[in-house]
Amino acid sequence: EEKPIYLILGNLRLSGREIVTTYSYLGNHFKRWSIVIPRPNETIAHIWSYTAPELEFLKFSPIAKTMLQSLIIQPNNKN
Repeated sequence: EEKPIYLILGNLRLSGREIVTTYSYLGNHFKRWSIVIPRPNETIAHIWSYTAPELEFLKFSPIAKTMLQSLIIQPNNKN
């Protein structure tokens, strides 16, 4: 699943992509929630990700959401 996401982090309003995937590794099932935020006019992207066993993903997602909201991305002050 992939869709646009809009975040307010610190003083910045940012847009990016939200990607949710499920996969198996060594017989275990995992779920991953990733956020990709490209910097405007640059070739840099910030990538944040939360991965947990699929059955525990919802249990710990409130902690992951709090961590995501705590991110601070400083604007580029180049002139």
